[in-house]
Amino acid sequence: MRIRTRKFKNRKLSKDIREATKFYLQQVIPSKHLKKINVNIIQTSNTFADGSCCYIEKYRYEIELGDHLHYDHKLLTLAHEVVHVKQYVTRQLKSFFVKDNPVDVWEGKRYRNLSYDDQPWEKEAMEVEQDLYNAFVLNEYAKND
Repeated sequence: MRIRTRKFKNRKLSKDIREATKFYLQQVIPSKHLKKINVNIIQTSNTFADGSCCYIEKYRYEIELGDHLHYDHKLLTLAHEVVHVKQYVTRQLKSFFVKDNPVDVWEGKRYRNLSYDDQPWEKEAMEVEQDLYNAFVLNEYAKND
């Protein structure tokens, strides 16, 4: 597993983001895939949302996190985006373009122009993000106790 952070001015935040990413990945990704995964996490002001996950190629992903987010919200958003990495790795979710139009395939079914809240991959990420975040916080608390 390779996790890199870019454009984080705060070294502690960058380290925490890498540690949280590793923890989240270990929670959701089947172990046979973990060694192959390469995730770049970029803090940016050029995002329309709090975060996004992009499939680059097999086992290579890019996560963007908005620089406007508070520390805890950044870690929660990261948990959400790591769920998308899991969805791509396990091939639950596939995304591609047809004539410059995005098409998402969730568990073999094509979706186009579905509202954010109705996308099944977003529903799963929203259902799991808080539990992942809470587990990470408890794990960090236990390590420092």
